[in-house]
Amino acid sequence: MIPFILQLNKHFTHAEKESCIPAIRRVIELATIVRLRGILALEVEMHEENSTFLKTGLELVLDGVDPELVEQTLQLLILSEDYSGSPLLERLLMSLGVLNIQGGVNPRIVISQLLALLGEEYLKRVDEFTLDDKNNSYVEIFDLLQGKESSPESILFENKIRQYSRRDIQFILRRIEYQMLAYALYGCSDKMINIILDNLSYNNCTDVCEMLMQFNNDSQNPESQLEIQKYSSQVQNDILKIVEQLEKRGDIIPSKIHEP
Repeated sequence: MIPFILQLNKHFTHAEKESCIPAIRRVIELATIVRLRGILALEVEMHEENSTFLKTGLELVLDGVDPELVEQTLQLLILSEDYSGSPLLERLLMSLGVLNIQGGVNPRIVISQLLALLGEEYLKRVDEFTLDDKNNSYVEIFDLLQGKESSPESILFENKIRQYSRRDIQFILRRIEYQMLAYALYGCSDKMINIILDNLSYNNCTDVCEMLMQFNNDSQNPESQLEIQKYSSQVQNDILKIVEQLEKRGDIIPSKIHEP
């Protein structure tokens, strides 16, 4: 990809570079997600991706297409249109990012490479693009809930969700607000929490983790714990009703049993 970029011999204004910062943040976010949760986590992220170009690149990676073919396809997409300015730069950044994601490159290196494409002065801003603070909630919640078992009230909920494939679980989760989901997971085992979080988008996963940590802190108070448990059971029942409706419509099919 770098020889291709050099061959284009394009120069970009400061304003054009600044307009591509959101694209860089998105690519870094995706690289971090894959680093933490594996390449299959991209399945969830694609549903929230607005860029057709980036979505195409991610689909190629998920389909296991050879990196050289991925690179050639993205280059052809760029050459097929007379892009210039910000649209061109954005696609070059995304292409470079997709190839780094497919190669499993450390997100910190991805940051440096993308910023280097904008110019030497942008390398001084590396610290602005790290996502360590957002990752903490994801890592901490697993340390906190390691070995956690299901509450008696949550067993029915867990057994029902375990019947569905990964894609069906993702379909279900897209119809549930993250606040509801956090309450539903409160009484669940660490394995069930892991299944659910692995099928959430990065942002929703972070939000749910932060709520679960808050619940853990609140549960030190017996009254708060009782209130959370009560609402958790109610929300689980509400979610099961949603699942039942989706199943009746044929949107989801209970076909796969997750290992307990």
